[in-house]
Amino acid sequence: MSLDGPSEMPKKGKEGSCDENPIVIPQLQSQPFRNFLLAVYGRPGDKEFRSLFKGVAELESVQAVTTFLKIIDIADLAHRFIAPDIEIWALSQLKSHCHLIETLNAYPISSKSHNRLLNYAKRTEDEQILLWARHWTRSYYTGAIETSSIASSAFGPVQKIREQLVREYKFATITQSFDPPIFGYHFCFLLSLGHEFWDKQGGLTREDRITLLGAQVRLTPLPKSIPLGWIYLGSINHPGLRPTLGLCSECHLSRAWRSNFGGAYQTMLRSDAPLGGVFALSILPSRRQKRIFDSFNQASATEELIPVDIMGEAGFRVVDMRAEHFRHFLFMFYGLPSNQSYRCVMSHDNSVPQDHGQVINFHIYLDVAEIASRFSAPNLKSWAHTELCKIANSAYEELSRFSMRTDYQLRALLYAKRVRDERLAAQVRNAIQLHFAWGSISSPVKLVTTAGGLDAVRERLVRVFKHPKLQDIDPALFGFAFCGILALGHEVWMKDLLLSREDRVMLLSGQVRLMPLPVSTLGLGWMDTLNCQNRKGTGTPIECCSECDHFLSWEACFGDNYRQQLCATTPPLCGISQLAILPVQRLMFRGALYENNPPSCRNSCCNRMMGFVDMRIQDTYVRLAENFCRNVS
Repeated sequence: MSLDGPSEMPKKGKEGSCDENPIVIPQLQSQPFRNFLLAVYGRPGDKEFRSLFKGVAELESVQAVTTFLKIIDIADLAHRFIAPDIEIWALSQLKSHCHLIETLNAYPISSKSHNRLLNYAKRTEDEQILLWARHWTRSYYTGAIETSSIASSAFGPVQKIREQLVREYKFATITQSFDPPIFGYHFCFLLSLGHEFWDKQGGLTREDRITLLGAQVRLTPLPKSIPLGWIYLGSINHPGLRPTLGLCSECHLSRAWRSNFGGAYQTMLRSDAPLGGVFALSILPSRRQKRIFDSFNQASATEELIPVDIMGEAGFRVVDMRAEHFRHFLFMFYGLPSNQSYRCVMSHDNSVPQDHGQVINFHIYLDVAEIASRFSAPNLKSWAHTELCKIANSAYEELSRFSMRTDYQLRALLYAKRVRDERLAAQVRNAIQLHFAWGSISSPVKLVTTAGGLDAVRERLVRVFKHPKLQDIDPALFGFAFCGILALGHEVWMKDLLLSREDRVMLLSGQVRLMPLPVSTLGLGWMDTLNCQNRKGTGTPIECCSECDHFLSWEACFGDNYRQQLCATTPPLCGISQLAILPVQRLMFRGALYENNPPSCRNSCCNRMMGFVDMRIQDTYVRLAENFCRNVS
């Protein structure tokens, strides 16, 4: 079989029947095909074969580059020859090498490899590889502009890479077959080198130089038609980086963005100097790469174990990790079956009477779930998450009765939001709200009676209210906390040192506007869903079946008596205080509802009613946050 084209000897017989009449494979070069055969027929004793299967960290720089180029050939030909298993493997290896872009650019690479990867990505419609191939090509040539780069020092004279780019530019203009993003960068690169360089290039015709000179005039300064608005994200009078890109609250990339795309770089883009803006565009790939690696290194630093010296012994400090949380995580690995606490954590039973131990277990499961996610232990994280949900579902009342610390309360809610478990978030929110409702002076059940206990509950409530951006993270909890603090009275919150002047002004404004309670604005009309004229809720979302009659339970918790207290104006803050104990009313209704649930009910009336009540209660607190919790200027 020949890879070099047809033989000059006369053919005899069928193609491939003898060495003198080989099979000719068109558009296939010998070296890429050898690389493909190496993947198919290579032996473990062959060093080149073993290198194909090694991870990036196991290879030296030169070996990593040559292996990467071989894998490009293997993936390309595996796709052409319909070898899906080999292609999938090669593609995974290809992606694992992609973050070594600076190492790859430190060595001279033929433009054929760039084009082969680019064409492969287009044929397979792999958007990720396509974007990376374009960036790889552009950043490779950027090294010939910025003389301080790794590529420049490795190549020696940058003239070679510049001449390589001129050849690619001319080939694209002659054949009219080019990738627009790559060709546009080639053109920008040539422009940035200036007319002194163009005049010395024998490969450029007079027409090419005229085109470049005309572009220089039109691109000095850069016209506004070039879409560069994204670079100004986060600048003054421009949209912020986080809301525009939808970044989560734990990502802090604004500083890296401004460092690479702001300030001096924006000044370069707006420069009136000849080719000043073009030069800024030509080095954009290196700015992009610098931002990625800076951000990557910054993110990695938060996950690293920082070496420290502890009394002469080498130790490590895990960044952003409290000792208590990490002890809970290690407890899963080093706990002993003889330890009662370990047995309790590992065999949580919802059927046994709940006690304060459930709060401790809740803390442990939360710590394990969060840290297991951080340390990439998916099975452990899944188990801890399941146990966390079990306790939140079966013992949310018990969680609220005991002093679950404020930091754990909010961490549990934020964790549920982060993993997008809405059911867990709702249960944790109910437990938090009920915990603070117990301490209200209007609560029908008094769990906290001592002055010291009440002060502690109030302080924790204020700390929840003061959590940064809680109003954006969970408006329902923020609205409840606002209502709970209002119910304490201005004598309390005017003296609280944790509350700022702006907080007190907002509370005072809310107190005035909420006396009496604006029932329609807060959406409290749902409490009249069941009434004397419609005991079954006919025509409503909670219409009961013929076997169920929950009107008396509804009337006892949300009936005329409770609604009258909500609308009362005397004593002062009566309505606000009653709104603050809505979680207690919900708990009482839930107990009465399931106690009187007939076994013959087949329509899940109780579950539908509780779902309806939960949704309406949280909607009321959301309305409170949106309409009455605003700073007064």
